[in-house]
Amino acid sequence: MLIQKGVLMFARGVSGWLAACLSAALLAVPAPSSAGEQGPIVAMFDLQDKSAKLAEELRSNLIDLLAARLAQAGYQVVPRDQIRERLREAQKDSYKLCYDQGCQIELGRELAAQKTLATALLPIADTCQFTAVLYDLQRATTDLAAMAEARCADEASLLAAVQQLAAQLEKPLVESRQATGSRVGELDRLLADAARPAGERLERAWELVRQVAGDSMAGVEVRQGVLERFLTAFPGDNPRREAARLLLGELAPGTLVVRTSPAGAWVSIDGKTAGQAPVVKELKSGPHRVAASLEGYASAEREVSLQGGQQSELELELRPPPRHPFNVWGHATFWTGLGLAAFGGVSTYLFVDTTDRYDHGDASYSAAQAWNALQFVGYGLGGALLVTGVVLWILTPDDAAWAREWSSGQAPPTPGLSPTPDGGGLVFTLQGGF
Repeated sequence: MLIQKGVLMFARGVSGWLAACLSAALLAVPAPSSAGEQGPIVAMFDLQDKSAKLAEELRSNLIDLLAARLAQAGYQVVPRDQIRERLREAQKDSYKLCYDQGCQIELGRELAAQKTLATALLPIADTCQFTAVLYDLQRATTDLAAMAEARCADEASLLAAVQQLAAQLEKPLVESRQATGSRVGELDRLLADAARPAGERLERAWELVRQVAGDSMAGVEVRQGVLERFLTAFPGDNPRREAARLLLGELAPGTLVVRTSPAGAWVSIDGKTAGQAPVVKELKSGPHRVAASLEGYASAEREVSLQGGQQSELELELRPPPRHPFNVWGHATFWTGLGLAAFGGVSTYLFVDTTDRYDHGDASYSAAQAWNALQFVGYGLGGALLVTGVVLWILTPDDAAWAREWSSGQAPPTPGLSPTPDGGGLVFTLQGGF
């Protein structure tokens, strides 16, 4: 009997010990987060070596290591080969490093990144100081600045410094995941708690959703997801609905498709070159200024408003610029003058012929005099118009300059016919510098 009790107590002790070990093991394993594993999209640029002491291969290896660490932590790192390719395209096949912040911000937005990471190696005294600046493109503010010190000639020290940078950059992402997971978990429980007053549930849910949506370290999918859940959970009288929709529109980019007639025009969006039409770009919701230009045509410009998650199409028609009034009337007077001069020549021939026939009694004197008068009219008026046409052509400004003035609305309209207000006739208009 005593032996049986001893065996039973021993078995219970072992089972308790195994259960404790299993519980500890389960607690040690990170629970899958309902918030998702993907962090923000980061455009990471080449290391700027201001010391000029690192070999190209070592510099590339260090930045590749940092990129791998950040990707392992959960950042969505844009491949640097893709960044280099975009730089080559923008600079017509010549690759130039993009170190200044303006260039990095512009390129980061073109790549649909949420953040940019600029790294540099600064020689100070006998040390090399690594710096890393994480910049948020949506808020236009610096998220984080990290620093680490190394001995310039010691590769092991350089490696340790890059590892320190990675640890500093990983920390806010880890903290964001923990906070987001906690908030999403509380939101799940709140939405399932039907016994809680609706108004109280709505306000607390909005506070949690706003915190998650405003966390730039959380993935866009997570932030969009909680906003959509909030709008679905409270479809009725929701005083926070408009604010939630605005936040959702800021997070979800819209797609803009730009076509031009004729095709192939160069398109710029908000003053930045977007390529040759047709162009398809993902842009944040809100107003955008789109312009198109093509040699030989007047540029076209229009403002378009994008809605988050929606596609908008825009077609810009480019028209050939009108000719300058001097050019128009130069052609009219010159060719009219040339026609009158030719008529004068015909009149001269007919005058000589009529005079010969008059001498032989086959024509009247008045006919000869008429052709004589007409030849002088043709030569005189035709010559005056020829000279006028040449002068007008000389005074005509450069076509490109005139086209720019015309497209900007600074040039006067060209001559033309337009109906009268009552529709009973036509009005000829001419404005110009003469």
